[in-house]
Amino acid sequence: MKKLLALLVVAFVTGMSPALAQNHLLISEFVVTPTPGEFVEIYNPTASAIDLSNYYLSDEVFNNNNNYINVVKGGFTAFSSDFMVKFPNGTSIGPKQFLTIAFSGAGFNTTYGKPANFEIRNDDANTPDMDRASASSVGVNAGLSDDGEVLMLFYWDGQNDLVQDVDYVVWGDKAEAVDKTGVSIDGPDADANTSTYFADTPVANQLVVNTENDADANPHDAGNSAQRKLEVEDLETWTGGNGITGHNETSENLSWMGGIWSLNAAATPGGRGLGDSLNIADIQFVRADAIGASNADNSPMVGDTVTISGIFMQGPRDIFLAQRWGGFLQDERGGPWSGFFIIQNDSGVSGTLLSAAQAGDKIKVTGVVSEFPTGLTQQSITQFTLLTNPVTPIEFLDFGLPLPAPIVLKPGDLGATAGTTNSALSERWESTLVRFENLTVTANGLPGNLMTASDETGSITLDDYFNAIFNIVNPNGGVWPGFPAGTRINVTGFIRGGTSQGTTTINPRSLADIEVASAPPEITNLQRASSAVNSASAAVISATIIDAQTAVAGAEIQYRVEGGPIRIVPMDVNGNQFSGSIPPQANGARVEYFLTARDTEGFGTTSPSDTSAYKYFYIVRDAGLTIYDLQYTPYRDTRSPYSGMKVTVTGIVTTDSTDFSFYWIQDGTDPWSGIQVFDQSNRIALGDRVTVTGTVTEFRDATEITTIESAVVLSSNNPIPPPIELTTGQLATGAPTSERYEGMLVRVKNVVVTEPFADGASNFGEFSVSDGSGSVRIDDESFPFRGNLDSTFARGDSLISITGIHHESFANKKIEPRNNADVVRKPTAVRDNNPQAVLTFELAPNYPNPFNPETTIRYQVARGVKVNLTIYNVLGQKVRTL
Repeated sequence: MKKLLALLVVAFVTGMSPALAQNHLLISEFVVTPTPGEFVEIYNPTASAIDLSNYYLSDEVFNNNNNYINVVKGGFTAFSSDFMVKFPNGTSIGPKQFLTIAFSGAGFNTTYGKPANFEIRNDDANTPDMDRASASSVGVNAGLSDDGEVLMLFYWDGQNDLVQDVDYVVWGDKAEAVDKTGVSIDGPDADANTSTYFADTPVANQLVVNTENDADANPHDAGNSAQRKLEVEDLETWTGGNGITGHNETSENLSWMGGIWSLNAAATPGGRGLGDSLNIADIQFVRADAIGASNADNSPMVGDTVTISGIFMQGPRDIFLAQRWGGFLQDERGGPWSGFFIIQNDSGVSGTLLSAAQAGDKIKVTGVVSEFPTGLTQQSITQFTLLTNPVTPIEFLDFGLPLPAPIVLKPGDLGATAGTTNSALSERWESTLVRFENLTVTANGLPGNLMTASDETGSITLDDYFNAIFNIVNPNGGVWPGFPAGTRINVTGFIRGGTSQGTTTINPRSLADIEVASAPPEITNLQRASSAVNSASAAVISATIIDAQTAVAGAEIQYRVEGGPIRIVPMDVNGNQFSGSIPPQANGARVEYFLTARDTEGFGTTSPSDTSAYKYFYIVRDAGLTIYDLQYTPYRDTRSPYSGMKVTVTGIVTTDSTDFSFYWIQDGTDPWSGIQVFDQSNRIALGDRVTVTGTVTEFRDATEITTIESAVVLSSNNPIPPPIELTTGQLATGAPTSERYEGMLVRVKNVVVTEPFADGASNFGEFSVSDGSGSVRIDDESFPFRGNLDSTFARGDSLISITGIHHESFANKKIEPRNNADVVRKPTAVRDNNPQAVLTFELAPNYPNPFNPETTIRYQVARGVKVNLTIYNVLGQKVRTL
């Protein structure tokens, strides 16, 4: 008889102490083949011992008849291959303890070389027997079917009408899956009233154990066992169920994709599947419901110093991390929760040996667990910072091992759609090597050098995190060459959260990680003949358009003026070169445009690929370009419309050469009037009026002028544009108003330090302040201003004002104070509560260093008395009494 195996623990509450009623056990491992080695393992995840006297184990379900619940009627009879057993009275399981229940005690001993804790078929005199629920509750052929079964761990006190589920697993065809919804039954209690079960998960929606993640019905490979990777439950309904703790035990996601039942390995009866040492999964796991909508995905071990091992997945120089080493580390067993990112914050520190690690090396590392970024509701990536003080070298355990095979996923497995991901689903794949197949490119050349691709389940973003990608995409204007919108691809790479875009991305190691199945025409080298277009000139647009599989049938420029109707200009062709002209327009007009191309098979593409997010545009200027023209954008894509073009603009220098190795210029106080100039060659000073010629570039999401051809000082000692007074909320990351003030001199007033170390343990000197409207970061980019590299600024510190340049880097909007004078603390004071008793008092000034972390209070009294000094902050809140 074919069976579906479900293991259910049922419990009755009556007669149990309230504390015991809240205790919970897990089925942690089971074996269906080889038959002599069949066993079930249970685990106590709680901190207390649990009395097992009323706990039962059964697979007695046939054709979904929920037969096991009839134990309450007495006289229970099992089918020939089924069983229902009970733990002997007085049996207990200690905290964090495993117990194994073998079907054949002799077979278990022969298979694993040690005895089980209990046996079901009573064939070994040296193994304690489980009690039978009745004289006929164990069939003559009791055991576990390979391709379909249930296991039920449940509690019943011998009196109540209903049993209580403790844990449940199901695999195979679900022919014997449990669904007790609405079933009423009367047990041996004194009354004749029935009790009714709450709703279970419909059988069609129950997910089965399939630890080898393959197409067959068996829960594990022959010779292995099915094991929980971690001794927890996840993706389960926690309320309104028939469980001993109120859970709906039939709702747990038992699939390999669910992450927990994902270990198909040699059996470890009586022990933990991952072994006793700390593993990557232990550090990474966060329960899905704990993550929730607030992206609370931080590791529970943040701040802890731990030692772990794994396979290093690439060379330490394969990723650009500035003056740092880093890379992905993965458990060789693969699967969910198996990836991690390690980093050495200072590559100048020798002796860690991380620089010698190569892909395939198995290494053991010791470091501190951290998260980046550190915002409370920001999706982050868990990092492992190597110890460098003192230096703790990595240990090489093996060399040249094969990398874990990429995990095949769909965007929907990450909840990835419409540019967002569901952290509760994506967190389990963080830092693992994965593969997506049969995706269609939907947009290319997005801000941050991104490309998106999708299938019927959702969309995923491709990022240029690896140098081999960045060094091709970045010089190409952020466009991934060879992948126009409409291209069908397979892509392999590492999953990474905590990106500058606030979403989860896949990061291929090189373009070889992206396979092309089919592609429409590709539009590249799009250029406008002149960056500055006047009212007497047409705008000449050219591009290279090729089709690798067929031929280009035609191309067009589609444009509109001041948001008016779309007009179409056919492009002329000369080989692969296409060109066309937008007619002259009035001075001051804003002209938007994009290109379309189609091939002989009817496949088409556009550039830019997502015209709802961005269109190319320019503003007609008879008097030449302004900084406004370079910075203004009406789109959510904040790239400059002049990105990659040579421009000439004029402005007043708002920073000095003693502040930064580059400078900012501004040509007024209206929004969009400031820009950074990355000029480290010319001697430019604060107050200079300068005309700059260079190339517009997007660097770390900030617009700047680079590759400076000339910087001509027209006059010096000009008045500096006054700082624009704004709220912190107007300048904060994500605020709709923040982009317009990029590159401009701004000021916030009456602010309080809300986060002294904005990057947590990594601490790059940044801190956050707020005036109550939202927090904005304060950076330490300037030479004289140190930011908060130490403890200069504490949580709750109040400041009169902060002045600086509004800037963006590493996905965060920031204020860049030019020097210490730009940060003004509120003055401190001493109040005398008893003027007659105090002869003199003095608060020693901190000048000339207003950031002195300590001060001196001097006072004199007429006679020896008890003196209380109470310190208040600027908000009137008591800080300390001395």
